[in-house]
Amino acid sequence: MIQIEHNNRLYRDYYDYPEITYKSGRRFSPPDFLYKYYPLNDNSIDAITNHYLYASKPSQLNDRFDCSNQLLQSQSYTDEIELLKICGSDQDLSLEEYYLLNDFGLSTDIYEKIFSETGIISMTTNHSDILMWSHYAKNNGFCVEYRIDCFPWDWIGPFPIQYCKRRESTPVDASQFSLIPLLLCFQKNSKWKYEKEWRVLVSLKDNPNRKCVYSLETITGIYFGASFFNEKETQLDPNEEFHTIVKIDNRLDDYRIKLLDFIVNNSIPAYFDFTANIDEITFLRSYCKGGNGEYDIYNEIGEIY
Repeated sequence: MIQIEHNNRLYRDYYDYPEITYKSGRRFSPPDFLYKYYPLNDNSIDAITNHYLYASKPSQLNDRFDCSNQLLQSQSYTDEIELLKICGSDQDLSLEEYYLLNDFGLSTDIYEKIFSETGIISMTTNHSDILMWSHYAKNNGFCVEYRIDCFPWDWIGPFPIQYCKRRESTPVDASQFSLIPLLLCFQKNSKWKYEKEWRVLVSLKDNPNRKCVYSLETITGIYFGASFFNEKETQLDPNEEFHTIVKIDNRLDDYRIKLLDFIVNNSIPAYFDFTANIDEITFLRSYCKGGNGEYDIYNEIGEIY
């Protein structure tokens, strides 16, 4: 077993299964469900209707300091050259030459190699955060609820992000190569604490398109932003208090139609914004029928989420 203790956490490769625990070795207790916010666009609709999660590389994350190579420092230049060899680099440098080129943080060659074969999936425990709906779903998007015990067995995690006021570099040597993704991907500045983020790491060695497929049963609900429908598209059924009729008039905007048809065809629970307090988002579980731009939505009486 390989392990590194850093900032009250234990990072270890336990018989070829990397994991993060408390310093004592006690494992984190993950929630039953995790959530991911999506804006309305081609990539989001493709991901949900084909039930895959895109595994990002650090350059695609919204925090430019996330997964910084400055979080790690080789114990010696000899160790870093050994790490380069593990990564398959063809550089043939003397220690003096390497010193001149790589005097700050983990080598770019090592960093790029790791994230060409490792992807990051970011999720949250909070589906009703005002900032998250604004930043990630633009209020007209959606949020997917995932049952984590249905995730593929070879995904690493989920593990919670550790939010730090100030992060410090961790020394690593060549024998600890398998821990590098864990040490890089699960620390963020405390300013991001509101996101309540958990992450999964996935191997991309046989998956160059970074699309990580899961079973359809993993989706246990889809939440809709307050602006998913516009007022002209909805009307209440005067004969039934909890029945809404929706007709999407803009046929050029087919994102919402594809998403609603996906929900109807697969009998996925839908949760629509039913906010009664201007400072708190609440949702009402609903049942959708119809298709092709015309829908009947029946709210579940008295059950507010």
